[in-house]
Amino acid sequence: MEFMKIIKIIAIFLFTSAVSAETTLPETTETTQSQVIATTQEVPPVTTDNVASNPINNPQHAVLTQRVQERWTALIKHDFDAAYEFNSPTYREAFSSKAFKRNFATGKITWQRIEVVNIDLKDNDTATVTIKLHSIIHHLESGRDIPVASNSNESWIKVNDQWWYVNTTYN
Repeated sequence: MEFMKIIKIIAIFLFTSAVSAETTLPETTETTQSQVIATTQEVPPVTTDNVASNPINNPQHAVLTQRVQERWTALIKHDFDAAYEFNSPTYREAFSSKAFKRNFATGKITWQRIEVVNIDLKDNDTATVTIKLHSIIHHLESGRDIPVASNSNESWIKVNDQWWYVNTTYN
């Protein structure tokens, strides 16, 4: 229940940000919901070229970028079983896949794609990954689809030579 309140607040924030960024909303929307759904099926790969702090020869950045992309590909496709497997072992010991899935509602926001903006390796085992999430907000009152992009920081840890997402969502 609390998660849904947070989603509503984020949607309102993103909507008001999108509206304030434009003087007027377009009269027609070029992107239909069916086009957005089709877009989510083909997620473009994130390359290490997108990562600002990534020297091409840094294998940690490449491996972590791949893990971030794979996790978000699963989330965008609503494959929450696959997305669950990217959570840290500690999270998966504490929360079931079923509990994890309860955190996601579909309908008002459609995730389209992500870009890895930056990777800040704190040490060999922890990192903060900044992503830009491209989404469509389905504004029910106007019937318009509003494209938005927002940055988010994700924490990742390395355990047994594998990068894991640190899920801070309370179930």
